[in-house]
Amino acid sequence: MRFAIRVSVLARLVIVAVLCVAQISFLSTAFGQRLNQSASFQSTSSDENLGARTSITKPDAHVREWLFGSDLFAEDALEIRRISSKLPVEERLDFLLQWILPSRSHVSFRVTGASSPTNPSPSVRSGSVFETHESQIVSPVYDALNLAKRQGVLPELRKRVKSAVAKNLNDERSRQAMLALVDLELGNGSSAEESIASLHELSSKTPVNSLTELWPVALVAHRGTRQFAESPALGELVSVLYQTCVVRNRSDLPNSFVSQIRRIRTELFDKQWASTDEAVRKIYEWTADYQQEWIPIREATASIRGNGDVVAEWIQDESGVVSNRGGSHTEYLAFATPLKGNYSIEADLAANNLGQILVAGRFVGPGYRDTNFRSGVLSGRLDEIELDKPFEKLDRWIHYRSNIKDDTQTVHLNGRQVQKESVAPNAAPWLAMRGWYTANARFRNFHIAGAPEIPDAVPMLTSRGLSGWTDYFGGSRPEYRGQWKRIDAARGDTMIVGSKKDGLDQSHFESLLRYFRPLMDGDRVEYEFFYDPGKANAHPAIDRLAFLISNEGVTEHWVTDGCFDRTLLRPDNMEFVSDYQRHVGTLPLKVSEWNHGKLQLAGNMIQLSLNDQLIYERPLDNESDRTFGLFHFSDREELKAQSLTLRGKWPKQLLEPQQLADPVPNRLHASMDELNSVFHHDFRDADATTRYFNATTLRNNDGATETDGGLRLTASSFGPWKQLAAVPQFSVRGDFDVAAEFTQAVIPESVDIARVALSISLDDSQARKLITATGYADGQGRHLMGSINLSYPDGTMRFQTGRRTNESTSGRLRIARRGEDVYFLFAYEGSDQWQLLHQETASEAEVPIGGIQLVSIAKGRGTTSAKWLNLTLRARELMVSPSSDPKPVLSVVRIDGTDLRDLAEPNETLLHVGSPDWSPDGTQIAYDQQAGSTLTARLMRVDKTGGDPVDLGFGSMPTFSPDGKRIAFSAARQGVGIMDADGSNRTILDSSGWGIQWSPIPNLLAYSSGGSLYVWDLNTSSRKAVLQGPDAIRYSYIYWNMCWSPDGKRIALKGRRRDNSQDEIAVVTLSNPSRLQVIRTPAKLGGDLGWASDSLQILFPMLSAETRRTQLHCVDVTNPGTPKLWPNQPSDRQISGVSLSNDGKWLAITARPDPRTVPWQNQPNASSN
Repeated sequence: MRFAIRVSVLARLVIVAVLCVAQISFLSTAFGQRLNQSASFQSTSSDENLGARTSITKPDAHVREWLFGSDLFAEDALEIRRISSKLPVEERLDFLLQWILPSRSHVSFRVTGASSPTNPSPSVRSGSVFETHESQIVSPVYDALNLAKRQGVLPELRKRVKSAVAKNLNDERSRQAMLALVDLELGNGSSAEESIASLHELSSKTPVNSLTELWPVALVAHRGTRQFAESPALGELVSVLYQTCVVRNRSDLPNSFVSQIRRIRTELFDKQWASTDEAVRKIYEWTADYQQEWIPIREATASIRGNGDVVAEWIQDESGVVSNRGGSHTEYLAFATPLKGNYSIEADLAANNLGQILVAGRFVGPGYRDTNFRSGVLSGRLDEIELDKPFEKLDRWIHYRSNIKDDTQTVHLNGRQVQKESVAPNAAPWLAMRGWYTANARFRNFHIAGAPEIPDAVPMLTSRGLSGWTDYFGGSRPEYRGQWKRIDAARGDTMIVGSKKDGLDQSHFESLLRYFRPLMDGDRVEYEFFYDPGKANAHPAIDRLAFLISNEGVTEHWVTDGCFDRTLLRPDNMEFVSDYQRHVGTLPLKVSEWNHGKLQLAGNMIQLSLNDQLIYERPLDNESDRTFGLFHFSDREELKAQSLTLRGKWPKQLLEPQQLADPVPNRLHASMDELNSVFHHDFRDADATTRYFNATTLRNNDGATETDGGLRLTASSFGPWKQLAAVPQFSVRGDFDVAAEFTQAVIPESVDIARVALSISLDDSQARKLITATGYADGQGRHLMGSINLSYPDGTMRFQTGRRTNESTSGRLRIARRGEDVYFLFAYEGSDQWQLLHQETASEAEVPIGGIQLVSIAKGRGTTSAKWLNLTLRARELMVSPSSDPKPVLSVVRIDGTDLRDLAEPNETLLHVGSPDWSPDGTQIAYDQQAGSTLTARLMRVDKTGGDPVDLGFGSMPTFSPDGKRIAFSAARQGVGIMDADGSNRTILDSSGWGIQWSPIPNLLAYSSGGSLYVWDLNTSSRKAVLQGPDAIRYSYIYWNMCWSPDGKRIALKGRRRDNSQDEIAVVTLSNPSRLQVIRTPAKLGGDLGWASDSLQILFPMLSAETRRTQLHCVDVTNPGTPKLWPNQPSDRQISGVSLSNDGKWLAITARPDPRTVPWQNQPNASSN
């Protein structure tokens, strides 16, 4: 910044030299004074004395400020504070006000400040100019306000400021800032609000660009945030300042200034958000105690510290999110204990905040775009690495997973492998989260799992150059670069070499190399260094304090910030402290040999040993960052060090629960013992699958295949929703925990929806369905999800869903309920770490038989598939059905609900019973029976009074003629036809037809073909389309078992809409033209329809909102409303088919009776998840 100011000054000098030669002598004098600050301020006077010495008149003052700009005098803020601190107390206020307020020596306000250096030496901190080890905004204005307040003259100061005349817009800004600052000290809220609002208006009206123009606003924002945070005007002022300096990425402003603006905004928001989830729960302060697992590590270089760049804070908010905020460079939150061996790390990183995680010496995190990720080694640069395929969609968080196994590290982001590499034996064993000041990185749910080894010692040199070490002066100036090297010796040793600089004799050219991880209480560093008097030596350092080792003893040296140092501390500062020497005589140095050094922290003491002899002991500086370093004056000697090893009293095992891990999985695990009813199933056990699952469905569906190691479920869709599920025959009561492991999932991205899911239905009033899945949805990309689907009596549905972008094709899905709280979780293959996907409140209702499903789902055009490996059910109480797969039966029952009789049930091969139809005289029932496909279907007939069913031949969906002598049927791959009631004389009427039903009018039959409705006339042997106009193309498919009204004027049908694939019930009136009336239904419908004898009501199976089972409902077609539950029907079964006898006295139903259940008895091999 000083360089930029001097360039600006020189440019102005050139202009003036051309325009006004007469001023050359003055220019030389003034410019010389700026270059020699000590000469400018030897006197205790203000600028008036400076003006007097150079004969500056008032016009000259104008010229001087134009020549040099106010920025030049802004840089004098620290020097003015130095001078002021040396004056007698009674003279300081007048001195400061003469410098700040317009006077004869200068025409403008000087409302400016500076960032104090970071962590200077104790001797510097003891002065009043630098009162703290942290970088703070300091200003002569603050000093003047404090003095005026102590002297009780703030009101007089306000009058003086208010009466001052502003010469330009920036002067007016400075005047308003001074008024606001005085009002803040006076505690006058209304006046302060008015002054701040005026300052905000001035700053918004005209762009504020230069540092001089920004300082007045910054001082008010800084002081106001601490004293008047509730001010609306202050919030607006801080926002303008933040936009100007930070959002616009102003490279012309000093980093130190911009970082202060970040801190101001952060402090203001802390106070405003104190009652929200983003309120600060914890600030990670440095501690030497291993009980705090995570410690902040701050990048420290001469330029960062000397310029006074703000140090970031690591905080944790009330929601558990950890973030770094403020700062001006790279910051770390590191795990204090080293880890090696086989282990895994999982955590979430905010997608747009560019954080990285360090594991085994390698940083990895998201990139600037969804086509890249970032990777780099510790202490090295980060590279943007292009992905083979962009992430399709990123949500707020990216899931990071690093797995180290057998010296190989694999890193996944959102389930996709992005990096794989070998891990060297001496790889850096530190874990850390890394943040960059421009992004405010955010992390959550950091968890360590596996079998990490905690080493007794850590090699401080790795195979990756000087990874883990930072050159304190490196990069700040060209002459410092390349000072430090890692060299592999011929005998296999590795050493650090700090080179000697020629041509800089007696310059005290400082050179410092610092290690990444600070020292905790009890830590020690052991090393070897080569000693050759006047040629080679290595001096240990803790933070800024270097211990210079020579024959005579140990001399202390406080490392400066080189060319960035503003404290006036000289680089040749040295002090020999006799009280700290612990040796007798000279030090036991071995000349021209390798010496063994050790630096140890014992409590608050630093202990130095040389060749196994204690030589020095002193208290640790309270503000030390405890970073170990190697120091030498590179103009005098080179440095050689090897065998650097860190040892400490770190914990020998991980502490549980881990401080940054998501607490939910731990809480769930802790309560697992209370769920003592356990069923564990391995799908390699085919006999157990048959016994405990829906074996019939799985056995007769081509999508279910037993493969090596598991059960593969495949669902293929050509448009409509298709799914295939494995259903354990268990019901659940009370709290439960269900986990299922899958692998080799095929998730097509060509479909609308594809899911591999664990689903659990609750038997409550809203038919809650709990789903956790991995899958794909159009517009949402690949994801993991947890969801509750709720159904309401009016037919509406609501979804409570949480999604996480993820591309995993294997892992474990889990749903846990504790009380009414439901948790949806996922774990990667081979991992015992559960990540919480979603959490909701549901109900404590029972899970019925069939309510747990492992399912593959496809909707669109594609195939979804996964191999299921195992399933574990844990619950307060598990009930199991003795029958693995309850089968549907054909029953009859009187209309009043009495005389229920089961007439027919499946046999060993034909497992499904459906499509009942009464004979006109009410003595017989025709139905069909199949093995899961209409290709296996048989037409059957049975007497109402019972007896053996009669097989009438191949076909489905029988329907009697009005005289009962014939039966119409549908036959797969043949079409629709008619036959005699005994099965003889079969005739196919239309090979393209399906679902034929006989009309009460003897010569007419209705059926569907290609999504349209037709009537066949037996008299003319021809068909006629019923639906006309738009209705003719409304349906892509009309379901089987449509039904004629008893008067033959209407047909009730169930059709699938062509435009949205939704099912609906409609009534077609056979007029000319025909009319189609849609009957709105709120829930999922069965396929069969029936008419009441009055031809006004239709009857159909539908999921009941009250009972949560499929039962008969009816609706009046003349005044349709919400379907009503049919009275007096059986309540112990799920009804799928219905037919009402012609006399209206009997129902024939096909239904699946509720299974009988018994308490589950745990098996010896039941395992935990």
